[in-house]
Amino acid sequence: MLGHRIGALAQTTAQSVKFPTTEDAAWFVLGFFVFAGTAGICAVSILLAGGKVALPLLLPLTGLVITGAAILEFGLRRLQVNLTGRRLSPWPLGFVSLHTIGQAMSPSTMLEAGERIGMNGKVLAGCVYLLLIADAALLVVITG
Repeated sequence: MLGHRIGALAQTTAQSVKFPTTEDAAWFVLGFFVFAGTAGICAVSILLAGGKVALPLLLPLTGLVITGAAILEFGLRRLQVNLTGRRLSPWPLGFVSLHTIGQAMSPSTMLEAGERIGMNGKVLAGCVYLLLIADAALLVVITG
């Protein structure tokens, strides 16, 4: 009985394969929050402008989308390297695999990343998925 408990404790304190460093987990979480937040900001601005992109907001929104996509791509590329052990080719030639994207969207991955950076993983995963659901709902409202 005691050996089983010690084995379970050793399993939870083992180093993460997906996020060996706190920095890896932080980039992953930041990428999702920035990208999903940017998508929400864009959707709300389109909704407020009557279904069109307001011209004064075009440049700032484009910059936000590109920044959010770059941060998310950076976090996903680090996750891919951690999962496969192989480096990707530079950006225009190397793409993150669908398997890595599937792993990234998994609630267990977000939970693990949250716990790795010292946050409550369940709350963090809930916030990210709530943001993604809100983005999807805004998309449905915009497209009518």
